[in-house]
This record gives sequence, structure tokens and C-alpha cells, in this order.
Amino acid sequence: IAYLDFACGTGRVLAFVSARTDTATGVDISGSMLEVAATSAPKAELISADITLGNSPLTGRTFDLIT
Repeated sequence: IAYLDFACGTGRVLAFVSARTDTATGVDISGSMLEVAATSAPKAELISADITLGNSPLTGRTFDLIT
């Protein structure tokens, strides 16, 4: 299962779900939140992005589960 946690913040949900999926990706606009998420979910790919700008780093990627 490929999991995406959109607006993952500190990674509380990301940490829980990433332990139960094949891959996990967390996206948040806040770099400081992603720093905390990195300790909560060390195996997750973390991306700092503001997708409202229209340049999403997720273009072309697919996920089975999104929160």
C-alpha cells in the first residue's frame, strides 16, 4: 500500500499508518512541522510543498490511501 498524508504536520497519523504500509509520504507546507515528523516517522518520505502554487511534486504519482 502506498500512503500519502497530506498536510501531515508533526506526523502523528503518518507515523501510525507508515508502520503498516509499504511506502509512506508526508507533505506539509511547514518545514518546522516536517522536522518533527522526521522523528515521528523516520521511514517516511517527507516533502515540503505548497500545492496551491500549482507546482506539486506529487504530479504523476499514485497512492492507495490518502489522509
